[in-house]
Order: sequence, then C-alpha cells, then structure tokens
Amino acid sequence: MNSVSDIESVYENALFVALKQKGFDVMRQVPLKVTFRGVVVGDFRADMIVDGKVLIELKAVEESCEGALRPSPELSKNHWNRSRNDR
Repeated sequence: MNSVSDIESVYENALFVALKQKGFDVMRQVPLKVTFRGVVVGDFRADMIVDGKVLIELKAVEESCEGALRPSPELSKNHWNRSRNDR
C-alpha cells in the first residue's frame, strides 16, 4: 500500500463486510446531490449509507507520537485536488 487512499479502501472493504455480516443493508460509493435552502449546490459521493439512514464517510488519520490522531496531509491534499478539479 502506497497511499492513504489505499488504506481507506481496505478499511471501507472491511467495514462493508462487517456490516453486511451483521445484517445491515449497505450501499457503497453513493452519489448524492447536495442542496442548501432548496438549491442544488454540488455533488457528493458518500462512502457508505447504512439502512438508508446513516451516512458513513471514512477518513484515514495518522497517529502522532503523543497518541493523538490528526488528518493525513496526503488525504487533505487529495481532497483539495479533487475539489479543485470538479470546478
């Protein structure tokens, strides 16, 4: 595995298996329209929606030497680049 997105993909696969084995209805990579005050303001792809009620967005984080979790710089950069390319 070379990147945070690779790790997130593995986490998503494992969580999908675990939820399905528990009997949940799970949809993956669900495209959604985002509205604000009745106006569509963008598109979003949810990592998972469980039982049509719970939206799960997975994020990989790095652990610091103090044990605190912080967002991965690579993940933030990738999100920013994807956002910029969508314009």
